[in-house]
Amino acid sequence: MFQDQNLCVASFHSCWRTEPECRTSSTQTSEILTYDSESQAVFTESVSSQTDPVRTAELHLADVADAESLAAFLKRVEGEVCGQLDRNVRSRAFDSYNVEWEDTVADVTCIHHLCDKSMMEKQYAVTDVSWNCSGTVLAASYGYVSHQDWCSHPGHICVWHLQQKGLDPSRASLSIETPSCCTSLSYHPTEPAVVAAGTFSGELCVWNTASEPDQVVAFSGLSQYGHQEPVSKVTWILNKDSRTGEYKLLSLGTDGKVLLWTIIKQGKLLQVTQGFRIVSNAVSHSIRNPRATKSTKIGATCLSFSKDDKTLFIVGGENGSLMKCSLISRLPTATSLPEDEMEFHNPVTFVFKNHFGPVYAVDSSPFHRNIFLSSSTDSTVRMYSFLEANPLLTVEPGRGCIYSVAWSLSRPLLFVLGTEDGRVLIYDLKESPINPVNILEPADQKVGAVQVLLFNNKRPQVLAAGHVTGHVTVWRLSSKLCNMHQNEEQLLDDIASQTYTF
Repeated sequence: MFQDQNLCVASFHSCWRTEPECRTSSTQTSEILTYDSESQAVFTESVSSQTDPVRTAELHLADVADAESLAAFLKRVEGEVCGQLDRNVRSRAFDSYNVEWEDTVADVTCIHHLCDKSMMEKQYAVTDVSWNCSGTVLAASYGYVSHQDWCSHPGHICVWHLQQKGLDPSRASLSIETPSCCTSLSYHPTEPAVVAAGTFSGELCVWNTASEPDQVVAFSGLSQYGHQEPVSKVTWILNKDSRTGEYKLLSLGTDGKVLLWTIIKQGKLLQVTQGFRIVSNAVSHSIRNPRATKSTKIGATCLSFSKDDKTLFIVGGENGSLMKCSLISRLPTATSLPEDEMEFHNPVTFVFKNHFGPVYAVDSSPFHRNIFLSSSTDSTVRMYSFLEANPLLTVEPGRGCIYSVAWSLSRPLLFVLGTEDGRVLIYDLKESPINPVNILEPADQKVGAVQVLLFNNKRPQVLAAGHVTGHVTVWRLSSKLCNMHQNEEQLLDDIASQTYTF
């Protein structure tokens, strides 16, 4: 049934595969040239000086006549002493106690009224103020608040050393000229003589006022990736990638851009390292211009970072919008402009209920990570939570537009706001959210609207106010307004969680 069968073998050659061909070749690199050179070392000399001998007192333990009795005593009281120390650690008796390093002050007083004569003659307005890191120097930026067209005149920064003997309030200790009207400024967080400023033309500049004769540290100029419209805010943020604790400069402009800058010391340049753009598709339809497209830029006017998370910040807009933004956002913008080679992200992560007028000031609470204040030309100040779209509290002083607001640095429930008629109103939420507990009226009734308010970072009882007429008033608050009261932080937590009713 089955049998063996031998078949012929058939084969064929491949029509596409060829035998590999190998060749041996070599190449010659250029000759490596080396040189030997010598250098002359610098001669050194050793010099000695005579100092007075340091006298150190030697400590000796007292002789104990009866060591056994002492050991028995310590063993006998050990349990009681340790128990008392443990109770002291767990006690909350001194939680609300604050040491008063300064004398008690009963009344609020105006300690400085600064008005540089040259700025008054030019009728410049104060656009921003900043305290240096030591709290002894106050700087104010000057410029015109209204322009009919492009700015063609210089601005100024005036610096006053308030601890200097013989201070002349009518003449600044130092005056720096800027290329155009100066719109914002900020002192460096750790270097007391370094100050950065933004201008109406969109330029940024950094100076070191202690450096002579050239005070310029870095300058941005006008560039494609920089601001094309006025800079509304500049501030310093810590560079997390730096091992030496260096800071970057962040700027906000009315062109909707949020830019991060780094200083190139060799060329004295400010270079953009990261950019964001706020466009109209990020805000509510109720406040969006009907004629605006999705890529229409929103004029940003103010900025404030969160207390704990320095990547989160609040931005206020000319259209009344309030937006929570993030520096780590990678959301794309609606469209990219054709001339842009740099990638701009959309920083907006959340939108709050808008004001009915431009927002000119926002300030995050220094005592709570989720609370911030906003002020607007709609005559209201609102308190928001980072987590809620609707405001937690609305304050209506009834004194016209409100251009400035600031939290107290020593009281969780106290904040101040500046009115259109030049007054500073102090609100204590523990007393009343409706009526101010104090009204600060400058001696000169013609100082104009309060453009900016800023507490001293080293002396929180000191408050600086910049006015539209070029005046700067410095107030010293009373001890009652500065010293923290019992359970204030808990009350602020209750307001944030909406469990506290006024």
